[in-house]
Amino acid sequence: MIRHHAVFLGKSARIKHNYAIQLCDSDIKQVNCSKYLGVYVDSNFDWKDYIDYIYKKLIKLISIFYKLRCKLQSGVLKMLYFLFIYIYYMELKYMQTLLSRH
Repeated sequence: MIRHHAVFLGKSARIKHNYAIQLCDSDIKQVNCSKYLGVYVDSNFDWKDYIDYIYKKLIKLISIFYKLRCKLQSGVLKMLYFLFIYIYYMELKYMQTLLSRH
C-alpha cells in the first residue's frame, strides 16, 4: 500500500483547502503534518510534532537504560548510551540544518 499525503505550507496552510487531489487514481489525503526524509514537517514549520517525536524516543531510551543499569557493566552501558545519544543528536542537527535554510 502506497501512502500519499499533501501538506500545504506557509500562508496557504492557514486557509482550509477542500481540494480533491488524486495520483494514479488514488486519493491523496490532506494532512497538517507528514513525515518526509525522517523529519516531521507540518504546515506551520514550527517542528512541534518532530520535537515531540524525539522526546518520546528519548523517554523510552532513558527507561531502558534505567532497567539495564544493574544488568550490564558500566562500560557497555556507556557505549550504548553514547551510540543512541549520537543518533538522536545527528537527527537534531539535521533538523537544525533544515531550519537554517528556511
